[in-house]
Amino acid sequence: MNTLRFRIARWVVAHRASVGIFFILVTLAFAAGMPRLDIRTIFADLLPSDDPFVQTYRDHPNFGNPLTVTIMVKRTDGKKIYNQDTLQ
Repeated sequence: MNTLRFRIARWVVAHRASVGIFFILVTLAFAAGMPRLDIRTIFADLLPSDDPFVQTYRDHPNFGNPLTVTIMVKRTDGKKIYNQDTLQ
């Protein structure tokens, strides 16, 4: 049974020095680009753009961050929030 797979394997073994040098050259070519490689995660880019909370976050970029939930308590009658009724 002499399939293409075995013929390729036989050729690679017969020319293992050339194949090894080829892989070393390819690896060095990729390694040469590593100093220009910029890997970072920008969390805001991962958020869904059609979500209303994300739209609010983008409208007010200086107010918190997407990992923080901020809740505002406001009384409609003008009284301070620091009393027993409001805090309950």
